[in-house]
Amino acid sequence: MNYSKLMAWFIIIIMALSVLGYVGGSFFSKEEQLLDYNGYKLYHINNQWTITLNSIKYSFQYSPLELEELEFPTSFDIKSISKVYLGYNSNDTFKVENYINVLARVIYNQGKIIQQACTTEEGCPNIPIIDCVNNIGIIIVSGEENNYTLEGKCLRITAVDEVELLKLTERTIYSLLGVM
Repeated sequence: MNYSKLMAWFIIIIMALSVLGYVGGSFFSKEEQLLDYNGYKLYHINNQWTITLNSIKYSFQYSPLELEELEFPTSFDIKSISKVYLGYNSNDTFKVENYINVLARVIYNQGKIIQQACTTEEGCPNIPIIDCVNNIGIIIVSGEENNYTLEGKCLRITAVDEVELLKLTERTIYSLLGVM
């Protein structure tokens, strides 16, 4: 066998072993981190924080520790009601459907009826306009700052961009689940 064929086989074997080591390593090494927060156990696996409550697994991008600076209104409570409105502005600067869907899943898992709603009639599909005087709801809108405000019986989540909206949404979910 000549030298160039020997080197070619050597390189092929090294490359194959490298690929197998990389792929195999991801199957066998599970980087798992445990966070005990307010008596709840959260696991950090594959860049996601997960918690299992009532046999339902919830995943988050941020841990509760990373969201503690976001002050959630303690007076907002959906435990005693059966229907929650999830509202948005149909002409908003960013899309909120994914955030509405995530909130809807969590609220539905708590045995509540979900009703999607708009904040205004302009551009609204055939769904109700949210009434915060008579109904409890969560409204997601874009704005100049990141915050929570209570408007009647509604919680308004205002975010400057979708990264901040994710943080506020996850903080809301942790609160609704009773983790924070």
